[in-house]
Amino acid sequence: MVVFTREEYEAAGRAGEKVPVAVAAHYNRSNRKLEISYAHGVDIAVPIVLIQEFHFMAKWPTPSQLALIEIWGAGSSIYFPRLDEAVWAPGLLIGAYGSKIWMEEVTRATAPLRARARTKIIRAKGRQTGRLRQRSAAPLLIELERRA
Repeated sequence: MVVFTREEYEAAGRAGEKVPVAVAAHYNRSNRKLEISYAHGVDIAVPIVLIQEFHFMAKWPTPSQLALIEIWGAGSSIYFPRLDEAVWAPGLLIGAYGSKIWMEEVTRATAPLRARARTKIIRAKGRQTGRLRQRSAAPLLIELERRA
């Protein structure tokens, strides 16, 4: 049997408070997102399609399979009993939806979407402020060289 001192016990408790733990999880059918609430007050919603574990299944999970959710491991895992699959809760909070290779694929696949969204935001900001887009000096330099 292992015996801990009071100081070791209290230090372990403080260390455990620093790790974000999930206290509640819910699958939202309308937007197909996993909504998670953490003990420190942060709530997130993750699209199911981004989570790697679901892509390795023989069949894509149905909404009824995703509806039943349990919190396991003192809040470290979100378990789907009908699928017998668990997802790491602290990883979802930091934006890690799978392995490093998986995350690189997600980043590559979503790059065009992010670029379009960024362009849309920049254009909207430009219209709000009335500032025109700055033009590059390269065409002007080419024209000056041609004239010389």
